[in-house]
Amino acid sequence: MSSQIQQAPSQLSSTTGAAPTLQTGSSLGSRMLFIDNLRVLLISLVVVVHLAVTYGAVGSWYYHDPATNLPTAIILIFISGPGMATGMGCFFLLAGYFTPGSYDRKGSKSFLQDRLVRLGIPLLIYDLLLDPLVVYIASGLHGSYWSFYSTYLLQEKGIANGPVWFIAVLLLFSLIYAAWRVLPRYRTHTTAGARKLPSYRAIFCFIFVLGLVSFVVRIWWPADWIFQLLNVPVGYLPQYISFYILGIIVYRLFSLFPNI
Repeated sequence: MSSQIQQAPSQLSSTTGAAPTLQTGSSLGSRMLFIDNLRVLLISLVVVVHLAVTYGAVGSWYYHDPATNLPTAIILIFISGPGMATGMGCFFLLAGYFTPGSYDRKGSKSFLQDRLVRLGIPLLIYDLLLDPLVVYIASGLHGSYWSFYSTYLLQEKGIANGPVWFIAVLLLFSLIYAAWRVLPRYRTHTTAGARKLPSYRAIFCFIFVLGLVSFVVRIWWPADWIFQLLNVPVGYLPQYISFYILGIIVYRLFSLFPNI
């Protein structure tokens, strides 16, 4: 009896021509739910890393708890270390993956307008409104806010403050990608270079070269050395650039080999 009841809805949908109900899976409409889950995980990791820095781990942040001690700092470093080493690279990987499809759908002009609105406006709001307020609070609320704000603007040396460095770098990468797409050689290189899946040797070479380049770069620019204009840690740039490009390549591979 129970099996007959369970079979009835599927028989009804097949006879009436109704579309089957959506299975609980990786997508809902046009959204990819597993990507949303991955983003939530990465954002949570970012929060954990900055909390660890606040209470003793290595890193820069607005506020550091003065009551930290060495054992706590060591434990927090082990907790935050993997996130600091790989977390933002995964963000750039996802950003690179979704960039070509957005450009293909919108075209050059609409793509640039969309990026300037979606990335440029939050960047300005944080730089001009939120960051000075946070710095003022973290510094102890000394004096008038408006006098502090005028001094803050005069002392600014970059266009990205605090966590919005990621937005500034992503906007720069998007502009470079749009410029590259209009080059005459783009179509030739794309069709000629993305006809087969990478071999294990190519994957190993990518890992080895990235590790070697990162090692050499950090000899001159350690992990905590910041490029002031974009407030980005230079030691991580090889990873960010290569992962963004890797995301673009992976998108093209999935479009050519949808069953992988």
